Amino acid sequence: MARDVRELMLKRILVILESIDGYTAYRNRGEFPKESLPALILLDGSGFKKTETKGGGRSRMSHFDMVLTPQIFIVLRALTQANNDGVGEALSAAAMLVLDAIVHDDELWYLMGADSGQIEWTNYDTDMQTGSSMTGSVRLDLAFTYVFDPEDLR
Repeated sequence: MARDVRELMLKRILVILESIDGYTAYRNRGEFPKESLPALILLDGSGFKKTETKGGGRSRMSHFDMVLTPQIFIVLRALTQANNDGVGEALSAAAMLVLDAIVHDDELWYLMGADSGQIEWTNYDTDMQTGSSMTGSVRLDLAFTYVFDPEDLR
């Protein structure tokens, strides 16, 4: 059976999110019961090839680095626009909690590959800005570099 490292990484990230006390975790879920807040939502995002491979003619595909770019949303309890005291600090604290859990997970690093695995924090986008809902949520964009090995397809 094929070994899908990308899918294994997404499953592991969900397990990590589920292990964070005080939060309910979901994968690829748009709406969820408000009673389950605060919540962590993992969206699969996208991926792209990081390294260029050289080959000619009919050579076999060699291994190369891929980048998985999921999105993680942290949604706090619904707040009113009139009383958002402390929401920025709460979002920052929650984001650091999530990042700490992900960055220090040995199994995730194993899946990415000891030599070329990499985690980059690429974006932090809150709803605490002009024209937004201001309900207390943040999106963390992370980039996970891992090795794609065609032999895993066998």
